[in-house]
Amino acid sequence: MKYIRETTLAGILLIGFAHGEQNKNPLIGEWKLKKLEGVKYDVAAKMKVFWTFDKSEVVVTATDTREEASRMTYVIDTSKTPHWITANVSDSLTGNKKDKRLGIFRFVGDELHIKWEIKDGGARPTKFTEGRVAKFTRTPKK
Repeated sequence: MKYIRETTLAGILLIGFAHGEQNKNPLIGEWKLKKLEGVKYDVAAKMKVFWTFDKSEVVVTATDTREEASRMTYVIDTSKTPHWITANVSDSLTGNKKDKRLGIFRFVGDELHIKWEIKDGGARPTKFTEGRVAKFTRTPKK
């Protein structure tokens, strides 16, 4: 009986820990690119991609084929306003070179907005008012 109680308690603690990890990282889950603002044409309509975040990595896949387009590790800092995201892209269009992308993110209603400095080594953006902003909607859990 003691073993069952200990096992049950351990299970509850693990579930609580996993739930707590997701609460600490609001990006975890799958997001569909809805719109890319600040560009001359509707890139989102042509790109049709999902961004799937786990606690340390994001994988970009095509919505129709689920073929991987890109992969990057990332860290966030939600104590900053706006929130910071820093990513290391390992397989961008520049080949195998690792690009470091500095960005900011926020939530507006049910949308996730991310603004990056695309150029490796560029300064982190501070506002969402100028330039390119990627807007995502969370996909429902299956």
